[in-house]
Amino acid sequence: LALPSITAAGYGIRWTPGRSSTSQRPEELSDTSDWYVARQEQSSCMAEEDKDLPREALYELHADVVQWGKDLEKGADQRLGKKQLDAVTTGVGSAIARSIRSIPAVKKLHYGDDGIRHFNFARISNDVLLGTILRGEQDLIDLKEKEGVCAVISMNEEWEIKEQGWDGKVFQKHDVKWLHCPTPDYTPPSLRSIVKGVAFIMEASLNHQFNSQAPPEITADGAAPQTPPPGGTVFVHCNAGKGRSFIVALCYLMLRHRLRSETVYRHIASLRKGVNLGTHRFAGYKEKLERFEKGMAALFHKHKIELQKPPYGLTT
Repeated sequence: LALPSITAAGYGIRWTPGRSSTSQRPEELSDTSDWYVARQEQSSCMAEEDKDLPREALYELHADVVQWGKDLEKGADQRLGKKQLDAVTTGVGSAIARSIRSIPAVKKLHYGDDGIRHFNFARISNDVLLGTILRGEQDLIDLKEKEGVCAVISMNEEWEIKEQGWDGKVFQKHDVKWLHCPTPDYTPPSLRSIVKGVAFIMEASLNHQFNSQAPPEITADGAAPQTPPPGGTVFVHCNAGKGRSFIVALCYLMLRHRLRSETVYRHIASLRKGVNLGTHRFAGYKEKLERFEKGMAALFHKHKIELQKPPYGLTT
């Protein structure tokens, strides 16, 4: 399941497996986001083809990711007062998010001059779309028919979803799997939500990869396929598709394609303008990413899996 060559519309940045990269970076990866760029190996490397793991190894890895999520859930339940603390923290985070989102200037960011809310997304791999919150049933229908979406992960809180006038029943109606991991805006998801999301995407991707034809790759010039992909795509969203959902998609691609966080970060940032986990903006995201990386390293050690070397590169 190779990551495709995709050109970000309007951004002039192309991420292409198998080609040398340059030291030039997207503007989102400037000084404000340098915490994750601890190494620069990818700035002058030749990338190899994405060599997937054998089927049995992939399913074994997926099983362990599922178990990891269950262990995190069990551990949280057993810690005295953890649920109560989480409830208080979530309540505070939700109140802050509501206050910020009610500011006219902030609200205007998500609406056009005609008053209609924006809906946009980017295909960051053959099996993942990253984007904004669904505005209603028609957006889901379009994603399923035009992009082959078979499952959706919503990182929004309930009040955000209700504002758009839909609920979980819409996914049952259209035979689309749904995972809801409610997380206050401007707040990082819990590690267990991230792991659950990664396992959810991986399950959908593997089931499609080994039980049907894989979706066609986007062509080298960035053009979309002439026919809709047959399915197997997971749409991951929050409000703007640049924070809560971004870290879930980031962690999935790290694990699924055995890549370093900074390599995947650069790849997604080249396709979706504005994604940012910098601590100046979202406190706690860096800590969650580091914890996921440690858990991923433990799984890779158990299964004798190595990171892909050299990593994929960015080309302009």
